[in-house]
Amino acid sequence: MAWWRAKGSANDSAGGNDGTLSNGVGFVSDMVGQAFLFNGTSSYVNVPDSPSLRLTNDLTIEFWVNASV
Repeated sequence: MAWWRAKGSANDSAGGNDGTLSNGVGFVSDMVGQAFLFNGTSSYVNVPDSPSLRLTNDLTIEFWVNASV
């Protein structure tokens, strides 16, 4: 299990699979506190491969998106 809450970093709040912010990822206030802010072209959060993320064939991904056009 992993949970990247975007609380000022890309740290994993659940499992120790910390990510790295790349190419200017920022943070913005949202409905539940704070969220990642991507530039829409090259920013991303890189999460290294980890055995703890490969323990099951079941996968659930959840995210909220606010696409500013």
